[in-house]
Amino acid sequence: MKNSVMAVGLALLMNLSSCWAQEVEQESKGLFATRELESSTLPGNGNKLVIKAAGSLQGELTILATATDSAILTYTKRARTSRKSRAEDYLDQIAVSLSAAPTGLRLEMRAPNPAPWKDDESGLVEAMVEIPEGFEVEIDAAYFDIDADGPFISFENTTSLGRLDVAHISERLEVETANRRVTVTDISGQIRVVTTNSRLTAEGISDLTQPAVFRNDGGDIRINGLTGGLNVKNAYGRIEIVDWDPDDEKSYIRCTSGPIVIILSDLNAGQLLITNKYEDIELRLPQEFSAVLAMAVDEGGKIEAQNFPFTTELVEPNRLNLLVGDGRAMISGSVRGKGNIYVSAGE
Repeated sequence: MKNSVMAVGLALLMNLSSCWAQEVEQESKGLFATRELESSTLPGNGNKLVIKAAGSLQGELTILATATDSAILTYTKRARTSRKSRAEDYLDQIAVSLSAAPTGLRLEMRAPNPAPWKDDESGLVEAMVEIPEGFEVEIDAAYFDIDADGPFISFENTTSLGRLDVAHISERLEVETANRRVTVTDISGQIRVVTTNSRLTAEGISDLTQPAVFRNDGGDIRINGLTGGLNVKNAYGRIEIVDWDPDDEKSYIRCTSGPIVIILSDLNAGQLLITNKYEDIELRLPQEFSAVLAMAVDEGGKIEAQNFPFTTELVEPNRLNLLVGDGRAMISGSVRGKGNIYVSAGE
């Protein structure tokens, strides 16, 4: 009887172990994955989501704000390797957890350090976390591509090496990556966005508490629809700013070896300083404006102003100062090295 009970118990334990075992399937040649897993929790007393990922992990992370009180995590773990048995071993060593914290929520994606996978292998996580609206988000996940859609109060990710796509931030945005594309949409408050060797795109920027900072090196910067001051710097890439109202602020646009195109929707009493090296500046002003324009180019460059009434204050071979109306705004444009300045108004 005793042996019979032990046998039943052992069989039950083996069955439970089998149920708990992680299911791993081959998605494609050299790529294995678990089924989609899910967990949920209520946040702690705060409203901050902190996300941390091991430096040996990479993948994709989606963060969504929803009209709910709880947080929901869905994720899949993947291993890129040649053998299923090895993939199972790797996936067992990757842990993903969402938990309540005193400040709100904490999402962790853990793996051993050093990683068990070889140079031609990898451990990956694809995760989506849905959280209540109005959270602050802070991320340290270097090798993850991130899509985030608020409304969030703030969003910070300054250690990224992945693609970033962030929308609907009300008070503060600070993101920095390298060699990957960045897109930010419908952002207010304080803004700092940095990338290199890829495209930086911003749309719907307004209600700024200070001039928005955008930096790139080796890629284009395109800003469409902005109200407020700007501090933009780029090299070896195009700067294009469309539908911009400087809103009485002082702004700096600086570039090296890339054209600058600026189209203002309004201009009141702000200051705009534009400098370029070895490329042109094209400035299109609104149909009606009042400003002092001071422009300079190096030898061989030219300055053209057309389609608006002005009074000349200084005319030299490489310098041109103009007065439009009573000169409420101040615009300074200069090009060093080979390059021209073109100024026009209206369509």
